[in-house]
Amino acid sequence: SAYAIKDARARGTVLRAGILVGVVQVTGFLLFHFTITQATSGHQLKPLFINGLVSALVVLGALVALVVTAYLGLASVADSERILLRENFGNAHDLASFRSHQNGERMDEFVLVETPSGEWGPWTKDIGEREREVRTILNRLERRTTHNPLELAKLRELEGLRDEFLKTRQSEILPRLRAGKLDEARQLILGIQMSQHLRIRALARELEASEAQEAKDRVAAAHTTVVALMVVFSVVGGGAIVGAGLLEIYLYRAVRTLPRFSRPALP
Repeated sequence: SAYAIKDARARGTVLRAGILVGVVQVTGFLLFHFTITQATSGHQLKPLFINGLVSALVVLGALVALVVTAYLGLASVADSERILLRENFGNAHDLASFRSHQNGERMDEFVLVETPSGEWGPWTKDIGEREREVRTILNRLERRTTHNPLELAKLRELEGLRDEFLKTRQSEILPRLRAGKLDEARQLILGIQMSQHLRIRALARELEASEAQEAKDRVAAAHTTVVALMVVFSVVGGGAIVGAGLLEIYLYRAVRTLPRFSRPALP
C-alpha cells in the first residue's frame, strides 16, 4: 500500500491503498485464527478492515480540503492581479498620458502665439491629434470605472473641466489669434485657461493617487489571503495528523480484543 500511495495522483489510488491496508490487516488476523464466528467478524475483522478504509478516506478528505483551499486562494489572488493590471495600473497609465497630452496642448498654444498664422499647420495638427487621444483615454477610463461611483463622479467632473478648457480655446483664444489680437489671446491663455488647466491637473493627480492607493489595498488584501491560506493549510495538515493518531488508537483498541496466544507445552 505504501508503494501504491507514494506516487498517487488520483483519489482512486488512495482508496485502493486504504482497502489494501484493510485487506492485509484482515488477512493477518485470519492467518492466526482459522475459526470465524459472528462475534469475531463483528468485533475483530470489521474494525481491522474499516481502519484501513477510513484511513484512506481521511487522507482523501485532507487532500480535497487542501486542493479546494488552494484553488480558492489562487483564484482570489489571480483576480486581484487581473484587477491590478487591467484597472489600477491601466488607469494610472492613462491618467499620466492624459496629463502629458494636456501639457502638450498648452505648449502648442504658446507656440501659436509666437508663430505667424501661415505657419500654424504642424501645431494645429498636433493639437487635433492630442484632443482625439485625450478623448480616447477618457472613454477608456470611463469604461473601467463604471463599478466605482465615486471615481466615476470625479471622472465626469474632469470631463466637464476639459470641455470648458476646449471651449475657451475654440471660442475665445483661436479667434483672437487669427485676428492678430495676440495680447488678448496671451491674457486668456495665462488667465482663464490657466485656471482651468490647474484644476484639471489637480483633479487628474487626485485620481492617480486614488488608483495608487487602491492598488496598495489590493496588494495588502492578496497578502492577507496568502497568510490565511497558510493558516488553513496548517490546520488541515494538523487535523490529518490528529485523525491518523485517533485511527491508530482505534486500531490499538481493536487489536487488544484479540485473544492471546499461549506457547504449547513441550512434551
